[in-house]
Amino acid sequence: MDEEPVDPMREFVRELTEHQQALRTFVDYLMMGAPGASDVAQEVNLLLWEKRAQFKPGTNFRAWAFTMARYVALGHRRKLRRDGALVFDPDLIERLADEWEAEPDERERKLAALDHCLEQLPDEDLKLVRARYGSHGEIERLAGEIGKTSGSLRLRLFRLRAALKQCVRAELKLEGGLG
Repeated sequence: MDEEPVDPMREFVRELTEHQQALRTFVDYLMMGAPGASDVAQEVNLLLWEKRAQFKPGTNFRAWAFTMARYVALGHRRKLRRDGALVFDPDLIERLADEWEAEPDERERKLAALDHCLEQLPDEDLKLVRARYGSHGEIERLAGEIGKTSGSLRLRLFRLRAALKQCVRAELKLEGGLG
């Protein structure tokens, strides 16, 4: 029985789709605190698309894509520095990228455990976490919407982070991990 030849374009799109969330998370990690992470992620995707002919099916797409993401993020940070923004040293970004790429399985386990823990939160707490981490920290706006002080929401977030950390550790221990 003969195997069908691999369609390079189809394989590229499959790999890009499969790694999209991890790639976006990696860019956010490298850009931590710097403006323009979404723009950098889009630029990475555009670059990957432009260079798609260089990708060979069966090779390590993740390593290839993350290397490109690293260079795009470093370039964006250099531009920010030229424009007078305070940014991390490029050597630190390189070390962070190396560390990130060294432990993808453990990080994936932790993210899966966190997702499970987030699913267990009451709707009000989940909304607060999303407002803080999904909407770039719009605590004051949310406080106004629900009639609470931003200080009380920050205290609630502190407690939620502690509870989520404990939950993630417990999930990882259930899996047989170190947590």
